[in-house]
Amino acid sequence: GARVVLTPAAQKGSGMLAKACELAERHGWFLVRQFENEANADVHSRTTAVEILDGILMPCIGEIGAKWEHNEIGVADEHGASEILRRLVSRLGARSELKAGLRAVVACVPGDEHELGLSALAAYLESEGWDVVYLGRSMPAAELVGAVGENAPRVVFLSLSMIAFLGGAVDVAAGIRK
Repeated sequence: GARVVLTPAAQKGSGMLAKACELAERHGWFLVRQFENEANADVHSRTTAVEILDGILMPCIGEIGAKWEHNEIGVADEHGASEILRRLVSRLGARSELKAGLRAVVACVPGDEHELGLSALAAYLESEGWDVVYLGRSMPAAELVGAVGENAPRVVFLSLSMIAFLGGAVDVAAGIRK
């Protein structure tokens, strides 16, 4: 039974808060006043960010991929929807003030341009306090191996969206092990 109320993008968070205050006053609703609590940003990124990723964005990513794979949407629709999701994912993780003391390098293997799932993983790790070195799409093997050496991560996450990229993943893993 929820209803989405949009506010002008140019007004950003202050416009959203003003609208929430207006609606609470008009309808006698309880206003949480979450922005007056200093701990809110940390709690939000540790709870709500993960809930948004798990409950909304990841299912959307899967559905878009499935529709594209079954030719139900074209490349333009897939790219447009993916870009919207990419922007949403990018806003979730980095706000956490938690510090887990752990570093991860995350990257797509050579040739793989599909980084949306990888972006979601990076946002999740950041929300858990990880220091994430995000290298993005289609990382050349030598550059990726070098970045791992320079950053000394606890873990490396390699993303590949198709079996055709498995050889590149194996080459990168072998280079990291050396």
